[in-house]
Amino acid sequence: MSALTLLLTALAVVATTGTAQAAVSGGELYILRGCLGCHGASGRGGVGPALAQTPVPFDAFLTQVRQPRGIMPPFPAEALSEADARAIHEYLRTAPGAPPRLRADVPRGVLDGKACAECHRRLHPTIVTQFEASAMGRAGVQNPRVQFPTPQLTCAHCHGTNHDEITATKGRVPESTCGACHPQIYKDHVVDAGHSYGPGPGDLGINWERNIGVPHYKVMPRKVMEMGCDPCHAQAGATDPKYWSETEKKYVDTSSLQIRNGCIACHTRHAFSLVEARKPEACFTCHMGPDHPNYEAYMSSKHGSIYGARGREWDWTQPLATARWEAPTCAYCHMLYVADDGTRVASHNMTRKIIWGMGVQPALGELTDITVTTENRAKRNEMIKVCLTCHSENKARGYLESADAHKLAGDALVVEARQILSDLYRDKLIQPGHGHVSAGVLRGPRFTAIELPRASPSTPRRACIST
Repeated sequence: MSALTLLLTALAVVATTGTAQAAVSGGELYILRGCLGCHGASGRGGVGPALAQTPVPFDAFLTQVRQPRGIMPPFPAEALSEADARAIHEYLRTAPGAPPRLRADVPRGVLDGKACAECHRRLHPTIVTQFEASAMGRAGVQNPRVQFPTPQLTCAHCHGTNHDEITATKGRVPESTCGACHPQIYKDHVVDAGHSYGPGPGDLGINWERNIGVPHYKVMPRKVMEMGCDPCHAQAGATDPKYWSETEKKYVDTSSLQIRNGCIACHTRHAFSLVEARKPEACFTCHMGPDHPNYEAYMSSKHGSIYGARGREWDWTQPLATARWEAPTCAYCHMLYVADDGTRVASHNMTRKIIWGMGVQPALGELTDITVTTENRAKRNEMIKVCLTCHSENKARGYLESADAHKLAGDALVVEARQILSDLYRDKLIQPGHGHVSAGVLRGPRFTAIELPRASPSTPRRACIST
C-alpha cells in the first residue's frame, strides 16, 4: 500500500470519526461538563430538575447557565462556550424521557393500614417476611426496654396510611419516628452525635452537617455522592426537619440522596436485626476502604482472626451488656461501657471513647499528641475499662499507646508530603486542580464548579467561583 493510500485512508478515518463525534458531541459535553452530576444521566433529573426533552428555549437555557438561580454554579463563556451550550441544549431537547412505569395500578389515597402487608406480600414478599419475623413485626413486647405504642406494630405506624404521600416521599421514615419508641437511643445516636464528630472545624455542625457543610461538597457531582459518600454520612441527622420540604415532599439540602434513615445503616430494613448489628459486617458497609480501613484492620487483627474462625458458634442473641464472646467485635468495643464496679451497659454514643478521627484530621496531618488532654484521657480510660474484660491494664494501655505513636508517625509523613507539594506549587512545577483548592487543603477559591481551560501552557489553571 502506497504512502498516498495510507494518508487518504487516515484522512477518511479522521473525517468519519469527526462526523461521529459531532453527532454525539452534545451528549458527551453534557457528561464532560458535569451536568449529569446534578441533572442525572441523560437529563433524567436528580438534585437538579429533569432536563430531558426540555421545552425551554435556548436563550432562557443559556441565561440559566450563565446566571443561574438557586444552588447551580455559573458557567462563564471561558468554561462553556455558547456553541457547546447550544450542543448540550440540542441534545437535551431530544434526549429520551423517563421510561414508563412497570406498574400503573398503584393504590391512591388513604388506605386501611391493615391492608399494607397483604398487598405487599404479593408484590414484595421479602420485605413483608423480614418485617413479620422482626421484633417490631411480631405480636407482643419482644423487648421490655422499648415502649411500644401498641402491642402490634404495622407498616402504617412508620409509613402512614396516605399512599399518595408515601409514594411522593419515597416511603420516608425520619429518625425521629424511630425515636418515638427508642428515645434514649435517638438521644445517644442523633442528638448527642454519638456516631459522628463535631461541632467544627469552623462553623460546621454535627452529624449530616459535617458531610454537606464542608467546602468541597459543593463541587462534587451529586449523583456520584449519592452512590458514594452520602449514604454512610447520612447515618445521623440527615432526616432532620431543616433538610426536608414538606411542600415539595423532598430533601432540599443539595444532596440527591432521597432515601435516608440512619438507624437502618446498622439495622437493615425491614428486619431491624439486633443480631446483624452486633456483627462486624454491619460496620463493614461504611468503615472500609483506603480512606478508613477499619474493617480491614479488625479482620487482620487477632480479635478479627478469632471472630472469623469461631464467630459462627457464638450466641448473637445476647445483648452487649451480657455477651461473653471469645473476642470483641466493633460494637462490643465501641458501644459497651463498664462501670468501676464491673456493671456493663450498652450505649449508641460511641464518641465518648474515640480520640482519633478520620477526615480532616489525617488529611492535614496531626503533629500533636491529643491523647494527653483531660477530655481525651477520660475517653481513653472508658476504652481501657472495656479492654479490662479480657486483658490486663498494662497490656491494653501499652497497646493503645503504641497505636497512638503509629498514628502520629504516619501523620508526620503526611505533613512532609504536603510540604513537598506546597514547594512544587510555589515553584510552578505543577499546578493544583480546582478540587485541591476547593477542599480547603490549599489556598484558593472555596466554592468552585468547574475548571477553566488553560489559555496557554504558561497560564496557571484557574477555577470559576460560584456565588
